[in-house]
Amino acid sequence: MTHACQRCRILLDARFEIIDGQPACDECAPGLREELRRRQTESLSLPGGWWTRAALFGSGAALAGALVYALIFTGTGLEPTPLALAIGALCGIAARAGAGNKGGLPLQFLALGLTYFGMFSAYALVALFTNGAQHDGQPRDLVYAITQPFVSGPIGLICLVVGFFLAWRFCAEGKAGESAQQLWQRLADSSRD
Repeated sequence: MTHACQRCRILLDARFEIIDGQPACDECAPGLREELRRRQTESLSLPGGWWTRAALFGSGAALAGALVYALIFTGTGLEPTPLALAIGALCGIAARAGAGNKGGLPLQFLALGLTYFGMFSAYALVALFTNGAQHDGQPRDLVYAITQPFVSGPIGLICLVVGFFLAWRFCAEGKAGESAQQLWQRLADSSRD
């Protein structure tokens, strides 16, 4: 059976590649592979490109972290401030994953905003779950949710700052395709230096 290249239509000998179910010559194969990859990427993309995906992934992580934070807080009465670290790390990892594993300054600022959004949402959920009941003489309302991440004491502030740092680092420029585990290892290695 004789095959012809799907792009240039030359007849192919016994050696050829199959790309997207069609034969391709050695000359056309790289371009066809790139075109196929671009089509597959475009089919997964949203309006706004990587920024929208990064924001959606990071928002999901922020809200999941906020829900866990609020449930622990309202269930036990203890404030789980170390979860700010987890929220920061999750927001950074999720935003980077949504951006297709690329990093950079715009993504880092997005991750910082998402981390604060996660902490704000945690306190807003606490206010919602407790029906605005007073705590230490102050009502749990919107002002409480906005300010509490910064005034929850020195340990809370340190955890929030470290959470911001983790979000920032996970979205830093790095090797394309670097996994979250490789990023975590790079972060651990750099802290030892």
